[in-house]
Amino acid sequence: PPEMPPRDVRVHGLELLDWSWERARLRLLVSKGYYVRALARDLGDGLGVPAHLSSLRRTQSGAFRIEDACPYPPPPEARWISVAEAVRRSLPTRELTAEGALRFGQGKAIRPEDQLLGQDLHLDTTEDQAEDQLPDEPTWGAFHQERFLGLLEPTELPNHFKVKRGFAETPADEPEV
Repeated sequence: PPEMPPRDVRVHGLELLDWSWERARLRLLVSKGYYVRALARDLGDGLGVPAHLSSLRRTQSGAFRIEDACPYPPPPEARWISVAEAVRRSLPTRELTAEGALRFGQGKAIRPEDQLLGQDLHLDTTEDQAEDQLPDEPTWGAFHQERFLGLLEPTELPNHFKVKRGFAETPADEPEV
């Protein structure tokens, strides 16, 4: 059998929804990296019976919930979100000064003086979830006056970033492809 290395994960909630002699239905709220199939295996081992998942449905991933989703192909009335909104909902972000935005556009390092510190936009998550995501988050969103500039990557110095990926705006007179 394959060896799976242990991972640090958190269970924020576990609810028994239904139970019969051969089946249990659970609702879990877990941190990223949690392997739900391992829970089924471990429950079976603990009970001394074979166990497996018969179905698995992800109802939330970070700030994105199943209620926000639409079927494929999407209906004409589907609400699309912008890349900027997706970044704001899923990554920690930094608001840059005018000088910071200029430095970002030139691919230069982003220093503390290039940021409006204390004005960080926060993730739409619980405190526990944010705790799981923020300390080692490798990617941050960069904004200037509500305009999404691109992605930042922290350096070893506190509040210092390097440009990971810039996003050019589409001029109003050019059609988007």
